[in-house]
Amino acid sequence: REYYRLPSGFVVVREYYDTSLQPFTDYKYQVEAENSAGSVLSPAVTLRTPAGSPSGDLQLYVTGITATSASFSWNQPLEANGVIQKYTLTSRTLEPGKPQEKHYEGLNRGVVLTNLRPFEYYIFTLTACTLGGCLSSNDVKAEMRSAPPQGQGPVTIVPFNETVLNVSWLPPSQANGQYFPRPTVTPQEKTSSPPSTRLIVVNLQAYTEYEFQVLSENALGKAASEWTRARTLEAVPLRMPTPAVLPISHSQLNVTWAEPNIKDIRGKLLTYRLYVYMKMDLQINPNAPPYKWQVVITKISSKNSHVVSDLLPFTNYTFKVEACNSVGCVNSSEASSITGHAGQVQVEYM
Repeated sequence: REYYRLPSGFVVVREYYDTSLQPFTDYKYQVEAENSAGSVLSPAVTLRTPAGSPSGDLQLYVTGITATSASFSWNQPLEANGVIQKYTLTSRTLEPGKPQEKHYEGLNRGVVLTNLRPFEYYIFTLTACTLGGCLSSNDVKAEMRSAPPQGQGPVTIVPFNETVLNVSWLPPSQANGQYFPRPTVTPQEKTSSPPSTRLIVVNLQAYTEYEFQVLSENALGKAASEWTRARTLEAVPLRMPTPAVLPISHSQLNVTWAEPNIKDIRGKLLTYRLYVYMKMDLQINPNAPPYKWQVVITKISSKNSHVVSDLLPFTNYTFKVEACNSVGCVNSSEASSITGHAGQVQVEYM
């Protein structure tokens, strides 16, 4: 803008816009006034342009790569164009949608990172910033070394039947390494596939508790899950011990029996049934068989004895015990005893 003073007294004022200057640089200015008689200089004024973005070559270097650590160093930008306010070291991975990670922010010219993920493929970038902007370095790729797996979760066990369990599991949360396929010997041979995460275990014992643990392994080590227990389903019982029958009096017999072991009952024991082999009254039912097994009593599994009363004196009676789980039942072998004579003193069994 220019203002002029006419001969009557108008003053000329000038403003000058200097362009194409370097950022963050001191410039010295003076104004010279000149007329036909000579010139005069104003006092000098020094002005500094604002900071700009750094420019030049910003190189990032990485060394000492291990499974979880790496050392980084970098040079100062060739043209800082201001006071460097901070260096920021960030990374990204090849996983889609995963956000960028910030690892360091400060004024140092190097840093050692110790919390990196094993077997991760990182792409690191450094930015140097002034108040006027930032300059990014070249991308530096770093593939971390392998480490033993971590975070192997427990197995999941689902009983299929009395002899089969379906066992499955998830891969470890941190594989920390690579599964290397086995090389083939001939063109017709198929390459080995990645490790399975499911197993069908067959030929097991019915209603038997089994314990499983999964180990995940890479070239550097293993990770073990916790042990997990599960039972196969129940099956029809195999065997019931033979009862013992002892006389108490002329009209009573005491029947006792032992609880079958878990391998024989093959399930949760629910009830016992005590049977007696009785002679039938053919006058009432001529078509009935001469003898028939009749239920004396059904007992819960915690009771292992029963006194049978109202029997005939000096008579042989035959008994058997049936044990049942939720799937089926099994009968014991038969056991017999004779009631006492009429008038015989009653015997008490502890």
